[in-house]
Amino acid sequence: MTEKNISPAAKRSLLLVKYLVLKDLPLIKMGKMRFKLGGTQKGAPNFLPFKSIYRYVSGRNGFIIGTLNLVGNIVLLVPVGFLLLLLLPGLHWKKLVLLAVCCGLALELTELLFEVGIFDVDDILLNAIGVVLGGWLCNKWQQRQRPVQQV
Repeated sequence: MTEKNISPAAKRSLLLVKYLVLKDLPLIKMGKMRFKLGGTQKGAPNFLPFKSIYRYVSGRNGFIIGTLNLVGNIVLLVPVGFLLLLLLPGLHWKKLVLLAVCCGLALELTELLFEVGIFDVDDILLNAIGVVLGGWLCNKWQQRQRPVQQV
């Protein structure tokens, strides 16, 4: 099967799957070079909502680490929301929020089960915000792509 035979929707679906699979890889190896992308990989899971967010906002972990964690967990999932709206045009915002929570939950459960990170219920919330933000941005982008009708 050549690339020309793959529909645009299938290409976007594959891109979404690729992004979700590769998002939480703690280490990428390129020849002899290693890039560690994960932060702290050890610690107890957090099941208490807003515990980590409060710690980061209050500066207990340092401003830079807090900002990177908060913004990173949101920004990394923006492309997922954008792609979801491209794949599922006309998706109602309530379903987008549900899918957003499911994406964050899937990622955090993967971290918990495969021990590639630390499960944090707050990351589910932040990831969901990123997916919804991506969907909103896609919606705005699609509105700009529509031709303006003359009256």
